[in-house]
Amino acid sequence: MGELTGKGGTSNAALIFVLVMIIPTIGILAAVAIPAYGDYTTRAQLSEGVVLGKLASDAVDNYYLRTGKIPYTLDEAGFNNTTGKYVSNVTIDPENENLVILVTFKLSGPTNIAGKKLIISPYKNSDESIGWKCSSNEIAVRFLPQSCQ
Repeated sequence: MGELTGKGGTSNAALIFVLVMIIPTIGILAAVAIPAYGDYTTRAQLSEGVVLGKLASDAVDNYYLRTGKIPYTLDEAGFNNTTGKYVSNVTIDPENENLVILVTFKLSGPTNIAGKKLIISPYKNSDESIGWKCSSNEIAVRFLPQSCQ
């Protein structure tokens, strides 16, 4: 290294400068990436609830098309897949007359959605068919999929 310095090459100051610039840059990148990754994993886990809610609403639609009646329970509609890795329960809200499906997340999941509910509610389309939308009063909007915002 001394020979390179003597011929006009780099010095220890250049090495120190590089280290002083690289270490803070890595720290800044980590400060941005770690929270973003946490949000990403929460949204991925939330998607399980959205999928189960969609499957439940499809079962209700099929039951209604077959019988002309609204089911009192998801089991009556033929839907029995009411739990998942992050979802503790999928059920029809007995206190709501509009056939609202509630997806409840496990308490052991990420703190952003732990124990919170996703609401899958029906609405009437312009052609008189029934559509379903998701929403939540408990889960922050930034975690909800685009279709739920």
